Parts: sequence; C-alpha cells; structure tokens
Amino acid sequence: MSLWELGESNGTVSLADLFENVELAPKDSKLDLQQIAYLICRGGWPQATLLHGTIALEEARDYCEAIYTADIHRIDDVRRSTARTRLLLRSYARHQGCAFSYNRLSDDIKANDNQSVSYETISDYVEALRKLFVVEDMSAWNPNLRSRSVIMTSDTRYFIDSSIAAGALAIGPQDLMNDLNTLGLLFETMAVRDLRVYADALYGCVSFS
Repeated sequence: MSLWELGESNGTVSLADLFENVELAPKDSKLDLQQIAYLICRGGWPQATLLHGTIALEEARDYCEAIYTADIHRIDDVRRSTARTRLLLRSYARHQGCAFSYNRLSDDIKANDNQSVSYETISDYVEALRKLFVVEDMSAWNPNLRSRSVIMTSDTRYFIDSSIAAGALAIGPQDLMNDLNTLGLLFETMAVRDLRVYADALYGCVSFS
C-alpha cells in the first residue's frame, strides 16, 4: 500500500496534475525524518499497519525469512539454496536504486559463497523473486526511442517495498538515522513503490533515463 492509502501522506500533490501542467505549490509534510525512517522499515504491508512500534517492524523480517526458507523453493518446485537466497537479497538491498548487472550480483555473492555463481544461476533466482513479487526492477527509457542506451543499460534494481531491503539487511529506523546515505536509497525505493501505484492508476509505468 502507498503512503496515501495508509493515511501517512496528505495527498496534496497529484501525479495527474503534474502531467496536466497544473501549477503546484510546495507543501509541508507532517512527517519528520525519524518517522520517515520508521515507515521505510515498516513498509506498506496491511498487516503491519495494524501493529505498533517494533512489533510492526518484525513483519518485514518475518517475510524475508519466509522467502529464504520456503517461498523461493515452492514458487516453481525448484530447490534453491537458502543461504544463497539470503546473500542475493542482501546484495539487492545494498544496491537499491542502482543500475547493475547480474554479473555484479554474482561477484557480490561470491565474496561470501564458497562456490562460484553463474549468470544463469543469478538469473534463475531473480526470476523466482520476481514471480514472488519481491523484486520489481526498473527498465531504462530514453526520449529517442531507438537509442542504444535503452538496450545496453542494466535495469535499476528495486524491491517491491523498502521494508524488504531493511529486513534483508536486518536494520531498523535508528540504523537508517545513523546512515543517511542508506536512508536516502531506501527512501527512493519507497518513493518508487508509491509512484508505481499512482502511475498504474493513470495506465502508465515508471522508468529511468
């Protein structure tokens, strides 16, 4: 769910109005940075909104554990490594909002995995995570429809929700407050989540250029 659907956003800026060139004035948010860090880690899970404090934050971590131990195996009845899935999600979490190839993901995992990891293996795991609606990468876009950059640029890596990144890294709001660079990257993931909800209502999509 988006921040607007959760009642955490005032909804005073409309994506539709932006496309209609409606003049918009800056609006103050009721949320401070500490609250934003909490919302990043809590995520948009409906069940989490019924809980409070640290208990709500456990929803994302429990979801990650379910991915590692069960979901990654049963999505298509293929047995995959729980440890490797954990490493892959951690790598994805470290690179939220970055455009990088499967080869870079493979190199990231090799640093903590005794066995080599092929491009095909990474592709298989990522595809399984996509089927589980865990990751939703963003493809490149260019006003020049025949531009080579659209084909040659790696997708930008995102989780479907910022809380999965927090869960994969086993961090909470205070950790983000102590590392504002990471907070900014995970805030971008949360913003992209909401933009996709709003764009979908306009029969559009979100891409980067």
